[in-house]
Amino acid sequence: HRCFLDACLCMSINADPWALPEGATVTTGSLVAEVVQTTVDTGRKSLETLVKILCNVLEKPFEPKYRELRKGSSTMSQAIEKVPASAMLLRRIGFQDAGDLFRLQCSGVRGSEVARLQMSLNDYPAFRDLVERLAPAIMALGLEWRRADGSVTFLPPSFESTGLPGMPQQGLPLPGMPPAFQFPFGSTSSAMTPGGFKFPGGKKRSACQ
Repeated sequence: HRCFLDACLCMSINADPWALPEGATVTTGSLVAEVVQTTVDTGRKSLETLVKILCNVLEKPFEPKYRELRKGSSTMSQAIEKVPASAMLLRRIGFQDAGDLFRLQCSGVRGSEVARLQMSLNDYPAFRDLVERLAPAIMALGLEWRRADGSVTFLPPSFESTGLPGMPQQGLPLPGMPPAFQFPFGSTSSAMTPGGFKFPGGKKRSACQ
């Protein structure tokens, strides 16, 4: 299925956190906002836990303890199970509800959802450290952000902007960029496109996973 993989790698994905994914009833941006609006300590702990789960499973994808998460553990219970929006975000990135566990789906982490999560967190100055912590995950998934000048970064271009935190960097849209990439503040170059990052051994990860 190499031809299919190569086709996936050359396609853009929709990283707009306020776009409604097919089959979903709520946006990633809305879920993140709901977590942020919980108590300060709980919201922070929940989002930190989500980012840690992502980083762990992408750093060691074949480690069982990172692919299967016990709901009964203290961390999972307090940071995920008791915060419904966080539990939904975890399922959205690829962890399925399996009784007393959250188990990563066979196809792995959903790259598009990780991109939307990073973009959502970028809207909140207090959580921009988590945006940075997600950069290795974006790279490991074979994804990249493109700046207005066409250069590559693993952080949303607006993260590096000198303007207000969370405001999309203004610029021309990338050639062929679908309308879904147009943010409310105007045209933006913050399109997420699959990159050519290689895992050890030369294996590439499809952005379609």
